[in-house]
Amino acid sequence: PEIGGHCIPFAIDIYAFAILFSELLFLDFYQANSDTSKIIEDAKKGIRPSIANRLIPNEKTEKVETMKYLIKKCWDTNPKFRLDFYEIHLRLN
Repeated sequence: PEIGGHCIPFAIDIYAFAILFSELLFLDFYQANSDTSKIIEDAKKGIRPSIANRLIPNEKTEKVETMKYLIKKCWDTNPKFRLDFYEIHLRLN
């Protein structure tokens, strides 16, 4: 979402990682039929894919909640508050 503006180093990579990570977990490809400019505009507006109840419906395990938290933190509209890859690595292990 920071394309064309100022960004924190790696913030775009973290955001992109979370998009790919969520796609792999949900087997649902976010805006697969949308053009790139629409995806970028949505991201700039703070529009993120919904992850509520998409990962193992009705299951509230610690691992599922950790995955959801991780994805949401990586999509934070403020790049300064996104996790870094070290934190992601710690949470996934």
